[in-house]
Amino acid sequence: MRHVVKPTSKVRDTARQLEDTAKETKKSTRYATRTAPAEEQIDRPAEVRKSSSSSSSSSSSSNDGRAMLQKALDLLGESRRETKWLKEALKEQMETTRELKEIVKRQEATVQEMGRQVVEIKKQMTEELQQAREQLETIATNTTDMEMTTDPQPGRSGRW
Repeated sequence: MRHVVKPTSKVRDTARQLEDTAKETKKSTRYATRTAPAEEQIDRPAEVRKSSSSSSSSSSSSNDGRAMLQKALDLLGESRRETKWLKEALKEQMETTRELKEIVKRQEATVQEMGRQVVEIKKQMTEELQQAREQLETIATNTTDMEMTTDPQPGRSGRW
């Protein structure tokens, strides 16, 4: 899955300013061409009129163009810094994820070992319980046998 990074508000504002500057440049160029004195336009040959209108608007266009380029450079610089920051943040997250995976692996191994120990303890306790039952049966059998051999009156139980 690819994550799309959205530009920050500062980057969006700068881009909007660049667009606005470009629009203003077009407007001012059109305005300068329209507002040139009519007699000046009529008295000059066509080539001179073109160069005149473009030279008068070219200096302002040149300045506007430079301003636009500077804003574009600033925008690119900001974008580069953000990209660099995001790369670093991603590296840190990847490292954290790797460390957490190692911890999970160790915990899984610990849980498995504890499970084996529980099974072993249960087995031991079952064996010990069986031995205790056998010992109790042996004691009960021996007690019954002893009562029969030591009872002076046959038919009477050894219980009081």
